[in-house]
Amino acid sequence: MDLTVLGDLSYGVYVIGSSYENKVNAMIASILFQVTYKPTMIAFSINKKNLTHKYIELSKKASISVLSTNVSMEFIDLLGKKSGKYVDKLSYCNFKRGISGVPIITDFALSFFELKITKKADLGSTTLFIGDIIDSGRIKKGVPLNVQDFLKIKSGSLPDSAPLKRD
Repeated sequence: MDLTVLGDLSYGVYVIGSSYENKVNAMIASILFQVTYKPTMIAFSINKKNLTHKYIELSKKASISVLSTNVSMEFIDLLGKKSGKYVDKLSYCNFKRGISGVPIITDFALSFFELKITKKADLGSTTLFIGDIIDSGRIKKGVPLNVQDFLKIKSGSLPDSAPLKRD
């Protein structure tokens, strides 16, 4: 079996945020997709070891910021390779609170979605969360960043916990 063909699948690069008891956190994610139009729902996958996962589990709410191609590698590294368990990542980011209180990252973001989580599926090391969109908006116009551009143009690397990590 040739699993290198998984690299042919297209993925965006997003920031997923959540809050719980006035604490906020956010992380980089790439497994995200629209699953229905009516009702409008989005699904995303997060590793169970991440603090953002814990906040989503407890609060049943999340935000998504769609990143642009002009995002800095420092920003990606901050939200993608540092743990909110040890670093207050959002003290280094611009964000606003959504209608449910979740942090919506505005740095390098083109648009945002705010979700009420209604379903989840245990996938072993990750959870697939599914949520209804309760708010969304455009932050600025631009080109969305995808994983292929991130790996080629930005010379980025994926953390070992990333579902897209290849051996």
